[in-house]
Amino acid sequence: MTTFTSDFWNTQKYVFICSFRLDSTCQANLISQALFCFGFVVLCIFFTKKALPNQTSLDLFKDVAKGFPVQILEEHTAPVSECNLTPDGRRVVTSSYDNTVKTWDMETGKVLWTIEHEGIVTSCNISRDGKYVVSGSDKDNAISVFDAVSATEVACVQGHHRSAITRCCFDPGNQRVTSVSYDKTIKLWDMVARSTSITIKEGHSNAISDCCFTSDGRYLCTASWDKSLKIWDIKTGEFQSRGPVTLSQGHEGSVSSCCFSQDGELSQ
Repeated sequence: MTTFTSDFWNTQKYVFICSFRLDSTCQANLISQALFCFGFVVLCIFFTKKALPNQTSLDLFKDVAKGFPVQILEEHTAPVSECNLTPDGRRVVTSSYDNTVKTWDMETGKVLWTIEHEGIVTSCNISRDGKYVVSGSDKDNAISVFDAVSATEVACVQGHHRSAITRCCFDPGNQRVTSVSYDKTIKLWDMVARSTSITIKEGHSNAISDCCFTSDGRYLCTASWDKSLKIWDIKTGEFQSRGPVTLSQGHEGSVSSCCFSQDGELSQ
């Protein structure tokens, strides 16, 4: 029997805590993402079903304390590219290769709304105030912003990058949308001015895979296939004269993701 695992480690002592296993009865072929639902003792595990006719990808929620499924969500028809929880932990937003973005009710497991895109949706994110959802699509390399409640489109920027967008996210102040791409560029789009306020060309020497902000919004971290992480002082603009801080000693291969600790003292 084939099993796929999601493991947990104590970050204070760096010791293994537990492992959840998905056996072959789940028809899973990989686990794509895992994250905690803040305020609840629930882990969200997103995995993809085997490529079988009429089989959908699954979103599985597990109770971390007890280790059993709480909700199984089966509305996406292709791999889930990303998931994000609302600030109150009551909804989860997902994007998928089935060209949709969906918002789910965490308690009932029901889909609240679905937004159809013309191409694969590579990334999604919800603003910290819970008001807006942004998505990145490979169709016209566009970013789109939607009202998180009504799902109405607020803005759509086509041709935002020269190649597919790998990650898009709001800054902590909900004022700008940052996006990174296979085209090696970093862009910050202003929600108020409805225009691009910062463009960093050739931010890395290879595709940029991920980006994230410190909780105060001062620093932006980018991860790349060039095996490095870069820290950009966005708030002061210091990077424009001194360049970013480059972290290139930690990985021997492409860096797929990055995340700051809550206090902003560490990145990974």
